[in-house]
Amino acid sequence: MQKPSRKVIGVIIITVSLMIALIGKDVMAKRSLQKVFGEVDGTEVMDNSPVKTLEQFLLEEAEKNPDKIDYTPPETFSESVLLGLLGNYEDLKNRSLNTPENLDKLTTKLAEETVAATTIPNKYSIYQLSTFPDYRKDDAKQYGNQFAKIITKYTNKLRTVDAEDDMEFIIKYSNVFGEEAEELSKISIPRSISDDHLKYINNLYKINILLVKIAQTDEDPILLSLFLNQYNQIREIQPEILSNISYYFKLNDIIFSEDESGILWGNF
Repeated sequence: MQKPSRKVIGVIIITVSLMIALIGKDVMAKRSLQKVFGEVDGTEVMDNSPVKTLEQFLLEEAEKNPDKIDYTPPETFSESVLLGLLGNYEDLKNRSLNTPENLDKLTTKLAEETVAATTIPNKYSIYQLSTFPDYRKDDAKQYGNQFAKIITKYTNKLRTVDAEDDMEFIIKYSNVFGEEAEELSKISIPRSISDDHLKYINNLYKINILLVKIAQTDEDPILLSLFLNQYNQIREIQPEILSNISYYFKLNDIIFSEDESGILWGNF
């Protein structure tokens, strides 16, 4: 197979940074990525401040083009957003209302609307999950083993993804997360942690979508920033969810032996 492009490597780095956070350094080490692709300088992707980043971008563009409104059809989402900003900016200026306060309100409102319009929605709802009462500890232990087994299964599956074409590779790679979410949606869950489980699988589904969108929008700065921000939020939330689930087992004195898949919960 041809050497992976920088785009493919970038998506893998993003994903591996998440997987390292999810299943612990003893389960998947960063050096495995370095062995294949060489030294990786960090895993941070983007500051988690989408509105601030978008405001700064829009203000800078408005300052560079205060009198320009291009009526040709926009080719990218970023151009579309910028045209909307410039049109509103021109309107404020014509009415002598282009004060710093009004401009701040304009960019903040546009940023919030843009974030809302590009947020990946949830796929799963609580009504789709099968739950059971927490006093059924044998079922809770089975849940822990099933969950851990699925995590391990799909972590290993990521390592086997292969394709000639860059985008085909990214789609196959990202689809692993969608498959994991679907399998996790079918197991029975202790009632008290069903919300955590639901959030976790919806985040996996969003990773499936976001990795492809990140790869497709590398020349669209606003979209790229917003998709990366959503990914980074997930990267922060997923380990917290797994930590909460791990604590549930400890709180309920559910202990996994060394030969059980659930021993994985000791990493969180």
